[in-house]
Amino acid sequence: MTAKSRKTWEQWMETGDWNLSLGNFEQAIYAFGKAIQLNPVRGDGFHGRANAYMEIGDFDRALSDLNQTIKLNPANAYAYLDRGSINFFKKKLESAFQDFDQAVKLAPQETEGWVSRGMVRSLMGETEQAVQDYNRAIELNTEFTRVFFYRGEAYLDMGEIELAMKDFNKAIELHPEYPDAYCSRAEIYIKEEEFDLAWQDLEQALELDPDYADAYLLRGQLNLYESNTEQALQDFDRLIELNPNNGLAYFYRACAWIGNKKNECALADLNCAIALAPEQAVSYLMRSLVYELLGDSAESEADMKKALKLEPEIKSLELLKFLPLNLKFNK
Repeated sequence: MTAKSRKTWEQWMETGDWNLSLGNFEQAIYAFGKAIQLNPVRGDGFHGRANAYMEIGDFDRALSDLNQTIKLNPANAYAYLDRGSINFFKKKLESAFQDFDQAVKLAPQETEGWVSRGMVRSLMGETEQAVQDYNRAIELNTEFTRVFFYRGEAYLDMGEIELAMKDFNKAIELHPEYPDAYCSRAEIYIKEEEFDLAWQDLEQALELDPDYADAYLLRGQLNLYESNTEQALQDFDRLIELNPNNGLAYFYRACAWIGNKKNECALADLNCAIALAPEQAVSYLMRSLVYELLGDSAESEADMKKALKLEPEIKSLELLKFLPLNLKFNK
């Protein structure tokens, strides 16, 4: 009788990698676990299992395995990239930045590190440094669609409209089925009052991704601006269906309700908007208007005071820019 054959560490690793590539994540986790049992001082098994955990959304176990990977192999740039991605997902921006920064130092020719660090910098308000990271990523890979989009967003934040437009155009040229770029380009067209072009881009974005929430927000705003209140309501309804925690959706739907002279509905939506984002002075200002329309001067005055406390210059804001054109205020 021959002895039962046993898989080696290498064979378990190959099995794990194979199952990972096929999407058999539970089998991959098992195989990498066997590899770890055979050789717990090599980081590869922990890293492979972390990737499988990430695929099934078990980020806590993935993070634990990535910590062990880095402990065993502190020169593994990809482990830092993966750990940074988890920290980014968990909105731990400082930790994500440290991980991506280390990844860039260990693997300066890896495009993803520069892009990821740039994304964190953008969210941290370091927009110019983010652009520098995106520039380096483009130097490494001129066909990287996402980096043109991210740099365009950074330019948009900086008020560099022409540069932003150029990058969104490039992203669309490289990947014509990229809805994000169409939506962001539509935002520029709206700013420039090129509404026909904005409509085209938003329709294209929604054709590519019917669940693209940002496109419904922008299209709803456009419908609101053009006094198409029924269509605006449909867009904001869909946006709330997709993201019920989006305070802007309730705010703008309230504006549409005002356009339809349904002030009680507007009040309910503004209550939701304020509950979700109590620091937004404009919501109190708009609710002050609704209370005035409803004949409740005491509540109207109270909300005006709240708005002024949050933003002393808010009283000079022209509320009509949020409301349908040619709106007549009738109580």
